[in-house]
Amino acid sequence: MLILSPMSLHSELYDQIIDHLANDHLSLRSCSLTSRALLPRSQYHLFKHITLFPPTPHYEARRFPVSKAYLVRSLTIYERRTPSGVRRTDVWARSVLPALLPLFVSLCSVKLSGTMYLDVKDRIRMGVENLLGRMTSLTLDDAYFSSLGELGTFFACLPRLKRLGLGVVTVGGMEGILCDEEGVLCPELEELKVGTRHLRARWMHRLFNAMSLKNLLTLEYPLTTKGDWWMPSVGTMLKMAPTLERAILVDWRGALANIVDVPDLRRLRAVTVFVPLEKTGECEIRNGHTRVDNIIMRVAVLDWIARMLDTGMCLEDVTLVVRGKDTSGDERLREAWRKLTDRPGVTVRVNRAGA
Repeated sequence: MLILSPMSLHSELYDQIIDHLANDHLSLRSCSLTSRALLPRSQYHLFKHITLFPPTPHYEARRFPVSKAYLVRSLTIYERRTPSGVRRTDVWARSVLPALLPLFVSLCSVKLSGTMYLDVKDRIRMGVENLLGRMTSLTLDDAYFSSLGELGTFFACLPRLKRLGLGVVTVGGMEGILCDEEGVLCPELEELKVGTRHLRARWMHRLFNAMSLKNLLTLEYPLTTKGDWWMPSVGTMLKMAPTLERAILVDWRGALANIVDVPDLRRLRAVTVFVPLEKTGECEIRNGHTRVDNIIMRVAVLDWIARMLDTGMCLEDVTLVVRGKDTSGDERLREAWRKLTDRPGVTVRVNRAGA
């Protein structure tokens, strides 16, 4: 147990102690009650990120302490439905969000999640409309737009966006025009993360063509195959991002015949790639579970990854991500794996089941 006298430490040491406890909210609350010297820094971490749920009898968003609103820099808003299917945010988006969100003057990051309907006519969109113009970070997970036009209208409101995460995003129809020009949406984007749980999202080609990737530095993207015709390939995304420095390539899937041409990594300084090494290891995929249990297939995949890394003349950092055991009993696979790991600057990261 840590006991601090109010006069025992320099103020900078107080801040360092509280920063060390940044993710332990229980300890932060205790520290804020222990000494006034610990209060400001504790509150900084306690209110830096908040999550808003549709109100229940146990929690009302309007009870948020207004005097602390300036500390909020990151916000998550979850959608919920009643058993009858009614969206609870319809109730609070009319009164709570418009009154509360303007108080978050330091807000720069938002995550919208949980069957979130984001058309212009939807009340939850009305509640966050004024925030979008100053957002530098946005994550959409389980978000819904009724048409391509609605998707374009939403992204046109994000001129300052630097970081974008796309989990499950559904576009109901291809009506409307996403954008009149190519390469103009989100002109300041530096980091793009595309999840692995997409359905057959035909709008992805159009969105990425409409977005400006000229300043993109980091890309996290599925390792596409010929079967992923609805998505731009890894090679296409790399060509669209001339300043890209780091790529994180996850989710190997598909048969040997679906392996695409090797993308060119010559401009990259760092790459992380998922390797389907273990016989029973399930890949992270969008449409169910695929087991890469064929030795010929897995050796071919490792050879493909090796040829891809051969193009990275400027690579300084290579991370290979495997699941389960990091060795194999098959001699051919062990040899292919050895050729990968013997490269200079290679790090192996093992993701254990349930980790």
